[in-house]
Amino acid sequence: MKELTCPICGSEDFIFPIGPRNAAIMIIGDKPTDNDIKYGKPFTEGSGTILRQEFAFRGIDTRQFRVTYLRSHISATKKLSPKCFEIDALDVIKEAKNKKLIILISAEVVKYFTSQSVENLMGLMTTSQLLSAPCFCMESLGSIFNRGGVVGEVRLSIQKISEYIKKEGLVK
Repeated sequence: MKELTCPICGSEDFIFPIGPRNAAIMIIGDKPTDNDIKYGKPFTEGSGTILRQEFAFRGIDTRQFRVTYLRSHISATKKLSPKCFEIDALDVIKEAKNKKLIILISAEVVKYFTSQSVENLMGLMTTSQLLSAPCFCMESLGSIFNRGGVVGEVRLSIQKISEYIKKEGLVK
């Protein structure tokens, strides 16, 4: 028996945030993949590997980050439940309190928190009325690769984010 069942949709496939609760930096992705559900943590597929490697290349260990998804679960029917989304979003906003930097990854996440398109904000810092920390915005790696983009786009964003993190002293 799973530990938690959503009272709204009946899903038992929750992905909870990982990383230190008091981390200065938070990554917010869109929703769990089947692989994430299988392993019980966010960003387990290739995109997570690329993110970790790119930050590591710049001397930043992402294990110091708090990592989560805007949607902590997918409904048992595999359809998006607006009520579940609302509850998940409020949980993420609470988690993001007192962070010094938030990295928003995916068109949906950027749109939700900034009301702007990821194309306009890719690799840029912005603010959100819902979050107290500055936000860097990135398209999801899957979306970049699906449209024929290259790792260079990811590297440029991560380079900018890394420079900010080091300048502000947000990691050890």
